[in-house]
Amino acid sequence: MNADELESLFQASPCETETTAVASSRPRSPPPSFRATRFARFGVLAAPASGEEARAASETISSALARRPLRVTATEWGAALAKAESFWHGVLRPRAEKFLSLPVGPRLRYHVWGETDDPDVVDVMLLHDLGEAGGGLSDLGVALARRGYRVWAPDFRGHGDSDRARPYDENALVEDLRAFVVELDLYRRPVVLVGFGLGAFVALAFAATHPQLAGGLVLLDVDLADLTGPAGARGARYRFHPSQAATFPDVRAAVDRACAPELLELLSADAETPRGGFRRDATRALQRLRWAVRDEVSPAKHQVVTKMDDSWCFFAAHDAKVRRRFPFLVLTPHDSTDRKRAYYERRYYKSSNRRFPSPRRSIHKKRFASRARCPTRLVLGARSGAAAAAEDGVASFRSSLHERTDFASIAVPGAGARCLEDRPRETRDIVLDCVLAFEGPIATADPASRRPELLGASVRALPSFDSVEQAKKFLCARAPPSAAAIEEALREARQGDEADSEEDEETRAARVRTTALAKDDAGYFGFVG
Repeated sequence: MNADELESLFQASPCETETTAVASSRPRSPPPSFRATRFARFGVLAAPASGEEARAASETISSALARRPLRVTATEWGAALAKAESFWHGVLRPRAEKFLSLPVGPRLRYHVWGETDDPDVVDVMLLHDLGEAGGGLSDLGVALARRGYRVWAPDFRGHGDSDRARPYDENALVEDLRAFVVELDLYRRPVVLVGFGLGAFVALAFAATHPQLAGGLVLLDVDLADLTGPAGARGARYRFHPSQAATFPDVRAAVDRACAPELLELLSADAETPRGGFRRDATRALQRLRWAVRDEVSPAKHQVVTKMDDSWCFFAAHDAKVRRRFPFLVLTPHDSTDRKRAYYERRYYKSSNRRFPSPRRSIHKKRFASRARCPTRLVLGARSGAAAAAEDGVASFRSSLHERTDFASIAVPGAGARCLEDRPRETRDIVLDCVLAFEGPIATADPASRRPELLGASVRALPSFDSVEQAKKFLCARAPPSAAAIEEALREARQGDEADSEEDEETRAARVRTTALAKDDAGYFGFVG
């Protein structure tokens, strides 16, 4: 089926039923957005549909940005490096990074601060943005740990030092997070999720899929269109990163690229250029990117590359499901309309003799977010485009949540699209206040819904005993053996060795003859010849 036949099928599809009526009553997909127009300047005309296309798009953009001169001066770089090194060697000592191999999934690298054996401690999960790593949130993790919380910051699959394991979709990231919580026994109390960008998108999906494990949501640096848009536009901002396949001569060039106004414009959700242009501080960018890049040393050259998988291509849950059913249909934010999905979903259910679900349940944007019932806080920068359109975007996001959800929107004064970098102290105070407000609902949460067997954990059967004496003998520490007991055990071992070494005279003579030949090299090799 070629493109013309597929388009004619869409135009003349005989599916004018309830599903199509509901979908056609909605407005059609808007024209190409400002973000698509920005990517088109670099030759990327459509959203990547596979890892190879994402790598090619990143290489195209990176080669175009590599021709620009360095804008981070030597003075700015020296100040940024000195301040970052004082933070790494002063605040973060000792190192807090560890690794965890999931039962079914990749090996994840994570950071932890404030480790304690207190069973009543509140666990806070920091989820990083696209192209970054959990260590980039060290300043926030240390601040939360000083307040008495236990903070975890894992690297998503395909990011940082975690394994590169496909697929990269919403379901896989949520499952990795669930396995992480279960393996580290963090399910005793609900966990507070603090997400930035992609982390906020995954945190919302995790709270919707496992509401018994989420004690609160703090969403930062998000594009409300990714959370409240139609099914085809959900998560479109995280489809790929422009620098995921980039290489740099040194760390200074990597930080300069991260602060480039052209790159910030591609990653921004603002429709208009803010006053003063797109800016990013080199010192704070270095602190965020320290764990997201690595050195590659070879006899030919030395270069710095990103730790992100160069074939990263992210899809939301609904897009991944449709792609598995209809691989010939390429889904992009501009041609994935509700009408097409309704038609193909009805055709799929009709061919498989399955009951077709309600159209409002299958294609409505509330399908995931309405299941999240934990307290939710949406933190936006006062100078960002999302805050400028807060009246419509925040109201739409609030309507997508459950009606009983405790929701509030907070604006960070003077902050732009990156709240923690623009106003770190104010953002940390807001996150601390949000976590403090979540302690009440977490303490009163019902633990019956978080039993390990209900969460898919592999629970080992505990040993059973017939009496208390038997249990003490099995569990309590044993007394060290005496000298007489050790001599008796050695005597029995020697007797066992002598009994096992009994052999007839012919076998012993052959062994002795072979040993004697082996000691005389000339005789041994003459015997062999």
